Amino acid sequence: MMPATTLTTNTMSLLIPVAVPALKPRKPLNPVSLYLRELEDICDLPSDLAIREIVPLLSHLASDRTFLDSSLLPHAEATRGTGINSYAGVKDPYIAYRREGQDNSYALQLFVWPAGAASQIHDHSCWGAISCISGSLMEKRYDRIDDASTPNQAHLKKAWEQVWKSGQGISTLLPYDGGIHQVSNPTNATVLSLHIYGPMGAIDGRDYDPLHDYVCDRLVGD
Repeated sequence: MMPATTLTTNTMSLLIPVAVPALKPRKPLNPVSLYLRELEDICDLPSDLAIREIVPLLSHLASDRTFLDSSLLPHAEATRGTGINSYAGVKDPYIAYRREGQDNSYALQLFVWPAGAASQIHDHSCWGAISCISGSLMEKRYDRIDDASTPNQAHLKKAWEQVWKSGQGISTLLPYDGGIHQVSNPTNATVLSLHIYGPMGAIDGRDYDPLHDYVCDRLVGD
């Protein structure tokens, strides 16, 4: 009879192959989604910080040809008339494309400026940033020099003027008195500009008539 033998075994973890269904590849976020996600985050910041962060984002948007060609410029082309630099015979600037965030957290707008078009002197109830994406625009900025104690009355003084060309800078606006301006296209060609505005206040902003020292609220949608 053979003597009993004690066997000592080491415990091991055995890797047993398990059949796992192949996962579908995740669709990467497109550049537009990434831009808009960053824009939503910026809009949560106070105005002075938001302005600081919005400038590089708008610079990227205004120089991203894929974004411009696929997401913006077709909207401008859809309004073009039959003549060279003619946009449906319109003489005033208008918005060819608008995209707004949830709860109006931001507004991304493509403006068309026909030759000779000009805005009123106005301000906004929110911060904003503007970039030319074709041609050049003239901006005149104003200071308010009264104390706003008289309803519908405002005294303005011209502070400066600047020509903004495509790829050569971003114009930034703070709410109300921090961004009283007029924008115009003094050239003979149609100009396109990209605008970003932060969360809007109770009104869209205010319009000014310096010849009569007049100011009035501009309601949303006006």
